[in-house]
Amino acid sequence: MNVKASEHCHYGMYFREDKIGDGLIYSSCPENFYNAGKGKILDIKSAWFLDHNPYVCRPPVTSLQQIDMQKFADHTTFFPYGRSGLPCFLSVADRFNTKFGVPTRLRHPRLYKYEDLPKIPNKVVVHTTGDRNEPIALYEDSGALMNSEAMDVIAENYKQYDIIQIGGKDDIPFDRGSVDKRGLPIWDSVKEIAEAAIFIGVDSGPMNIALCYPRTQIRCYEPQFPAMIWENFYIPMDSKFPHNQWKDWGIKIFNRYEVDLGVSYSYLKI
Repeated sequence: MNVKASEHCHYGMYFREDKIGDGLIYSSCPENFYNAGKGKILDIKSAWFLDHNPYVCRPPVTSLQQIDMQKFADHTTFFPYGRSGLPCFLSVADRFNTKFGVPTRLRHPRLYKYEDLPKIPNKVVVHTTGDRNEPIALYEDSGALMNSEAMDVIAENYKQYDIIQIGGKDDIPFDRGSVDKRGLPIWDSVKEIAEAAIFIGVDSGPMNIALCYPRTQIRCYEPQFPAMIWENFYIPMDSKFPHNQWKDWGIKIFNRYEVDLGVSYSYLKI
């Protein structure tokens, strides 16, 4: 995208660089802001997930107001819903836009590239490993790691599919007849997800990439919560609990147990 050096953007935004999902999840902001008459967004640090976004400017253009998106995520999650008083947000985009008084036209993150790729009906992409360095958060008692039992079930339930593993080179190997594509450059991994019929993975960056492609079915293996939380407390997009505000309504969640619990299904049904 060619942008004149004199072009002016109303807002400049910083996006988190060390984690895929924590920045990518806000990729709907530029389109929503633009459609609300607020102009383009200045992508101050040239985030990779905005490379093909037609609603952003890149430096050296200037902006009136700068927003650190990580500070927004960390410190401004507990606020009244405002627009309707609903106890749950409708999407992560809805959560952000409500804070800034912007209508939500685009409800999901968007990368723009690869949206027109034909789906491969028998292709499943799997991702096994979340951030190993991330501390256990409130109510969690395990990390986002796919265990062997879940992998066995996936291999059996999708044995008529071509299973492709993506992710970091050091991710837990899926094996079980899958094609190993760990360590691909980010945009190559995006393409693998964009053309897949089904994405199965832990709660991590690649799952947020899958959210950019609504035709891809998303099945999240969520091993982090004990049964008590699923049964009594877990509400996706809960407006009062920021940790739950990342589970988009378009994600089907599977727990680590042999029974369905609350909003989650047993991993046996993944």
